[in-house]
Amino acid sequence: LDNFSPSQVRQALQILKANPARPFVEVSGGIQESNIQDFSIEGVDVLSVGSLTHSVKSIDLSLLVQ
Repeated sequence: LDNFSPSQVRQALQILKANPARPFVEVSGGIQESNIQDFSIEGVDVLSVGSLTHSVKSIDLSLLVQ
């Protein structure tokens, strides 16, 4: 469920409950440290937080041997 609000996630989970073969549910898009608790909803299997990787400042760790 990409870019869903917490209320939309709850609505989607209600629809999915009707399915006898329960799918794996991943929520992503717009999830940050400040709002991750809002997305911690029963029935969600995984929360993907892209800001952990795409907002990281890189550092050069090359091994130059002379």
